[in-house]
Amino acid sequence: MRARLIPITLAVCLAAPAAGADGGVLTLKESFKRALTRSETLAMEGQDIKIAEAHYLQALGTVLPHIEVRANELLQDTAPVSGGDASVGQTFTRRSRPEVAVNLKQPLFQGLREFNALKASSAEKNRNTYQRDRARQILFGDVARAYYTVLELEDQLKIEQSLRATLQKRVDDLKNRILLGKSRESELLTTEAGLAQNEANQEETKGLILSARDFLAFLVGEPVTARLVDEFPVPKIAGLETFLDQGDRRPDVNASKEQVRLSKGRLDYEKGGRYPTVDVEANYYPYRVGFLSDIDWDVNFALTVPVFKGGATRGLIREAAAGLKQSELAHEESRRKADLEIRQAYHELQSARSREAALRKAEKKYGADYNSQLEEYTLGLVNNLDVLQSLRNWQESRLDTNRSHYETKLEYLGLLIATGDVPPKVLE
Repeated sequence: MRARLIPITLAVCLAAPAAGADGGVLTLKESFKRALTRSETLAMEGQDIKIAEAHYLQALGTVLPHIEVRANELLQDTAPVSGGDASVGQTFTRRSRPEVAVNLKQPLFQGLREFNALKASSAEKNRNTYQRDRARQILFGDVARAYYTVLELEDQLKIEQSLRATLQKRVDDLKNRILLGKSRESELLTTEAGLAQNEANQEETKGLILSARDFLAFLVGEPVTARLVDEFPVPKIAGLETFLDQGDRRPDVNASKEQVRLSKGRLDYEKGGRYPTVDVEANYYPYRVGFLSDIDWDVNFALTVPVFKGGATRGLIREAAAGLKQSELAHEESRRKADLEIRQAYHELQSARSREAALRKAEKKYGADYNSQLEEYTLGLVNNLDVLQSLRNWQESRLDTNRSHYETKLEYLGLLIATGDVPPKVLE
């Protein structure tokens, strides 16, 4: 059975590789750190947080007073003015009427829409922050899968190289036995064919290693020429209930919870459109002309009562209410999905560990069987085909054990990602 690259779901979109690491050792921790700096997805999530912060400032701007300086000059045609209203008339009919004012406008009551907008903006920022945290966790899973794919294939190559040495020893032994008349030429040809097949398998594995390293380089943003190391074992794990309790704290679940708050804020904001609004506007005039030059300030209070807008307000409220219901359903689905993913990841890890233990036991048995076949071959009790078949069984068992070993590690990391507990503390 030939190993293939473990399928990797590309949850991130990264920039092209830059300068690489020359030799040395590259750990999973360092790979993840480099991938964090190269991830365009995380960079976009960071910009979403900044956008949410900008929305909060915009909402805050509707609560705080607005102050501005206005300067204008009205130019108009002149007209004769009656004598009794000369001063007033001359002011309003003069050709040029300049004015400078410092204007202050303060909303006093907007149906609480401004405060609901602030709450919604805060929820939006929290949601985007949780989404960024979840994106980091998914990125860690992708990096770990690529990292351990390289390690699996490199260990597979070592197994195939070990088999080649064994086959070469068999070829040399058979040549001597043929000279002594103890073995047939066909036995040698069969063994040499197996040796050639092994060399072909090694070349294929080398190509897969290069491909896997290229993908890891794509994730970390630079060529990977360093030696990779298996830096942590799979520890004993607690019961399923312990992991299920962590599901509600997963970033994507928290993000859906903040989306509910955001939708609730939008609904309350739209409901505020039914209420009257009260504003106050004040002006201070440093410069005016005519009889207005003696009037330094004025204040205007405005009350606006919405009566009928053709059903537009009702439509906005219904739309926001439907959006809130969608958010609540999505939050419930995210909780159930987290629970399902944790259960699946837990059972898959348990199954992987049991399978690895069984395969290791089988590998020892196949190894013992091969050694036994060799002894019986020297005694003439079995032929070369029996020995080669035993050797093939041992090799396949070693490859299966190697593959299962790394699958167990990835299932463990998958459980951590399902609970939202990544990267592991051992990598911090």
